[in-house]
Amino acid sequence: KGYATALLGKWHLGLGKGLHPLDQGFDYWYGTPGSNDWNGPRPDYASFRDAPESAWKTPLIVNRENKGPVVPQSLFTRRYTEETVRMIRENQEKPFFIYIAHNMPHVPIFASPKFDGKSANGVYGDVIEEIDWSVGQVMKAVQDRGIENEKLIIFTSDNGPWTMFGPHAGVADPLRGEKGTSWEGGYRVPGIFHWPGKIKPTVVNGLAANLDLYATFSRLASGSLPDREATSQKGYISKDLTATLLNGEASPRKKWFYASG
Repeated sequence: KGYATALLGKWHLGLGKGLHPLDQGFDYWYGTPGSNDWNGPRPDYASFRDAPESAWKTPLIVNRENKGPVVPQSLFTRRYTEETVRMIRENQEKPFFIYIAHNMPHVPIFASPKFDGKSANGVYGDVIEEIDWSVGQVMKAVQDRGIENEKLIIFTSDNGPWTMFGPHAGVADPLRGEKGTSWEGGYRVPGIFHWPGKIKPTVVNGLAANLDLYATFSRLASGSLPDREATSQKGYISKDLTATLLNGEASPRKKWFYASG
């Protein structure tokens, strides 16, 4: 449909034949092939707590070129944000889709010098404040270019906090559980949709899943849903949330079956 597409951040879906982001519809990728605890000390609490930042050798991939561990962990959030703002600036005259998949706050966690020691909640708080800054920079970029009313901005997460890592992770209170469990604290995450003039500010109590974004984006971009192969195959059913977001209708997703372990 003429969209410029970019992934800034973590992929973690494999780089084998046909699996690379550039083989999956993205024009540009700047990020890591997996979690930021790869290529470093043994990934356990002691390592996350004690190992220096230099011990983690997470490679940076730019399109298909492996640049090696050229970006310190503490600069991932800033670099992704700067790349996003650049993409917005260069594509402001045409439609674009930018997927920002921050490495932080996945352990090990590090904040840039500007945010290191800034919060009242240790390094985890510092990292979250930098993520907050990042979102602000993205929103400012579209506002400054007068295209805010044309852009849907979504903030969400892939799972709940990894509470087992103590001060290096968040908490799901008052929900039970954490990442890796099938309690609500493992699956329930923020879902914030911002589109001035299109989405009326409100709280929706209905159920939705991240995979529902697929059908929703297709409807918004083209007016039609993806083919049935992509929305009805076993284990993967993407529901269109357009009527819920734009018209205030009830969510089309009524149930979610899941298992852990």
